Amino acid sequence: MLSLIFATTVIAATLDFKADYSTAIEGKLVAGADAIVKYDLYRAKCDHAHEDGFDTWGVYLNYAFNDDFSNTVTTAIARSPTGTLEYYTPSIPLKKGKLAIWVFCSSEMDTTYDSNYGKNWIFNVE
Repeated sequence: MLSLIFATTVIAATLDFKADYSTAIEGKLVAGADAIVKYDLYRAKCDHAHEDGFDTWGVYLNYAFNDDFSNTVTTAIARSPTGTLEYYTPSIPLKKGKLAIWVFCSSEMDTTYDSNYGKNWIFNVE
């Protein structure tokens, strides 16, 4: 007898970081599910540098749970490993408690942060 087990990812919510610096949550943040992060690159205020026609900048999402910043996860929102900017829609596997999110934009010229003025974006996960 053959048994197959399929892993499924349950998307519970979408966190939307909009160009006007507002944030919106669609759905509920529930432990054990995933949250999709949509991030408008117009929020990223670093130098969107180009060198010899290639993009040389990227935008990265950081997140941590329950103030455990020693276990911060960093994932790309947009980056240019081949010289052309590639876009990603990251997802976060949710854990119960407090979710802290901050974003940084990095180029050869500078690094800037989108972090709610250093307080990070805080969300409660049920």
